[in-house]
Amino acid sequence: MMDVLVQNAWRIGLKTCLALKVGYFENEKKAAQEVEIDVNVFCPFEKIKTPLCIENIVDYDFIFNSVQTLKTLPHHDFLEDFVIHLMAILFQNKKIDSVQIKMHKKHIYQGLAEPVVALHLSRENWQKKHATFL
Repeated sequence: MMDVLVQNAWRIGLKTCLALKVGYFENEKKAAQEVEIDVNVFCPFEKIKTPLCIENIVDYDFIFNSVQTLKTLPHHDFLEDFVIHLMAILFQNKKIDSVQIKMHKKHIYQGLAEPVVALHLSRENWQKKHATFL
């Protein structure tokens, strides 16, 4: 994952792989593709002063379950669609101030390279732009 420093914020992350129905070209549309997904959410320290109680934090399960919703989506031509969908879900949690998502297709180039899409948005920028995404 891109290593971004957000000062005075907790960084809560999750890394997983899912089989997603994604791809623009005909050969990509034949079967789901393995996509590695890295998610980091950043929460201002002031919002989570006492991280010793699960009610006070952003639970890993929230992030995991949000990522799992991607498996239920119909085919999309581009990874960017999945990134925007996931951002919309994650920003429903009011503790989260910014979200960083990175996705890459694992097997398009038979191990020689991996196409990557990444986006890091603050809540403020999401609120300004999300209507144009959806």
